Amino acid sequence: MNPVSGPECNDKRLALPTAFSSFMAAMCASTLLHPFDLIKTRLQVANASNQAIPQYRTSYGAVRQIISTEGTLGLYKGVAATAIASGVSWGIFRYVFDITRLTLHRSNTTPKFEFNDIPLYSNIIASVFASLFTTSIVHPLWFIKTRLELQSYESKKIGWIQYNGITDCIRKVLKVEGPRVFYSGFGPAALMSLHGAIQLTFYEELKKHSSFGTSGSYYLPFAWAAFSKLFAASMTYPLQVIRSRQQMLDSPYKKLNFYQVALIMLRNEGSASLFRGFSAHIQRACLQSGLIFTIYEFLNNF
Repeated sequence: MNPVSGPECNDKRLALPTAFSSFMAAMCASTLLHPFDLIKTRLQVANASNQAIPQYRTSYGAVRQIISTEGTLGLYKGVAATAIASGVSWGIFRYVFDITRLTLHRSNTTPKFEFNDIPLYSNIIASVFASLFTTSIVHPLWFIKTRLELQSYESKKIGWIQYNGITDCIRKVLKVEGPRVFYSGFGPAALMSLHGAIQLTFYEELKKHSSFGTSGSYYLPFAWAAFSKLFAASMTYPLQVIRSRQQMLDSPYKKLNFYQVALIMLRNEGSASLFRGFSAHIQRACLQSGLIFTIYEFLNNF
């Protein structure tokens, strides 16, 4: 538990440990499960890539094909960008989330209250605001992550620009496409603030009504996080697919907004196209979310 004492308490001091815990947890979990994220991203864009990305039939088939053409390290392309983007995103998100909900709740506080006393409406408002704020700052990192994950053997053969790491990607994108391209896919990414609101609200409400603080059973945060992630991802996953397609090199959707992209995909590929890679995504996302929140709770209560 994290007791908060009266109006004189320092909200920033209270939020920093949770932000650091979230940063470390996200870095560790995203690095460990990166191959799932790479496969998911490639599945999302394969149909629109003009054969630069292979049509993998299953996650297992993708692993075998990537290893045979790119080596084992091919499964970890973009891992540094993923770890940085995930860590920074979760760190900023958690800090802004806690600061915002404490501020919203401040006028209704008793001389002493706890995070678990914060009401549902404060958690919802804080999570939406924190998601939008974080996305507006960190979106270019997710763009770089996507570009690096799409460096397949086939994309090199057909002439896609190849990036030698994060700094080389930034340099080449600025030179060839300009700075505005770093915010490709920002529309669906901003709408995905609903994802964060759903997930964090579910998690906090499940935690609020549990005995975790006294039992210390770390399987509970894992279960809450996996369940809340499954629910949130099921509702917002098509936005991820649209974002990835707008961010890939030589995207046919470069000058279209996310609504136009969705209509084209529905017309040309059917509704299933909006859920391509969902199986690979949900395997990774639930495991990663469970690990992130378990590590977070451990570090935060250490």
